[in-house]
Amino acid sequence: MSLATLGSSPVLSISHMRRALQMRERVAEACRLVDSRRTVRGVHIVTNGHLTPEELLSYQAYAASNHVDLTVDSHGMISIRPGEVGEK
Repeated sequence: MSLATLGSSPVLSISHMRRALQMRERVAEACRLVDSRRTVRGVHIVTNGHLTPEELLSYQAYAASNHVDLTVDSHGMISIRPGEVGEK
């Protein structure tokens, strides 16, 4: 993934943008799956590297809007589980 800087804003490569979009879609689908089916106890997504703080905040906000819990471990694995029963 190549990142070049133009002024103060980073310019992202096509492959990085594609990866970010695919990851966003995977997280969104996993959140919907966990929220819609109580038989699904959790979904884990393995990332290829660490998430940026912006990505993490975005994914956590989406998870919260779907009433599920999203955590990321130190190796970059994203875990999505049903939220607490009282949260719905």
